[in-house]
Amino acid sequence: MYTKAAALVRRALFLTPMCCATAAHPRVRPAQQGQRSAQWKLGMCYECGEAVEKDIQKAVHLYIQAAKQGHSRAQRHLSHCYRTGKGVPVDLAKAKKWRQRAIENGERP
Repeated sequence: MYTKAAALVRRALFLTPMCCATAAHPRVRPAQQGQRSAQWKLGMCYECGEAVEKDIQKAVHLYIQAAKQGHSRAQRHLSHCYRTGKGVPVDLAKAKKWRQRAIENGERP
């Protein structure tokens, strides 16, 4: 059965534009409390401008927090940011370091 509640849950789980709209959303508090997956997902919202104003510096900050806790996708995104200068100065040494950590944590090369 398809209900409004089910649609809202699906939107929240799959990061559609509604996902980060307010500080009351379930992803924001866990990110603030240090949950690495929530930090990465919220960073993606900021990077893409999904339901929040696009802010690559906030995205990078959240990626750094999640990456330091071993989140492989955040490490991969952070590597890309350092390699391309997206939100941070280009730093190929840091890009290589974060890419290597991502691979060590299960990301494909």
